[in-house]
Amino acid sequence: MNNTFKGFYDDEAGVIVGSWGTHMNSREDMSDFMKTTFQKFYDVVQNDIPNHERFAFLWREHEPQHYNNTVGGTYEVNVPKDRQQCLSKPLLYYNNYRNEEVHRYFNITGLNKKIPIIPMFDAMKPLHMFKFPGDCTHYCYAPWRFYILWHGMALALHSYIMRELNNE
Repeated sequence: MNNTFKGFYDDEAGVIVGSWGTHMNSREDMSDFMKTTFQKFYDVVQNDIPNHERFAFLWREHEPQHYNNTVGGTYEVNVPKDRQQCLSKPLLYYNNYRNEEVHRYFNITGLNKKIPIIPMFDAMKPLHMFKFPGDCTHYCYAPWRFYILWHGMALALHSYIMRELNNE
């Protein structure tokens, strides 16, 4: 077998799951990321991996941040870190601009017809109590979060396979 692209063999297949957002502290940051960094990466996957059609490309939604504030739980750049507290109860409003920008970009570029999205944001909103103390940003550390992720991946893969079978 010929090892032609950084560890990928010509006869291999698999799943590539993209996700980003934690350090995108504004809608504009996320929009710029999708137009530049993400698009370049996706183009490499589509053009430089041998038999790229054998790789299902999925996107996993960014999970909600759980800061106790009035801007939807997201990290506030202009507020000192030591003054930002994690939630002690669920918010009424969660700012979801990162995922909104991904959906917008996929719709504009037509990637919404090619890349299934694994929904995570809404499922993780009520799990604020499963963050490590002082970590309001990263994953919710609860064992059943992986069920949500793997179930979402299974549904996204099913969607991807059905599109391929129907030549959409």
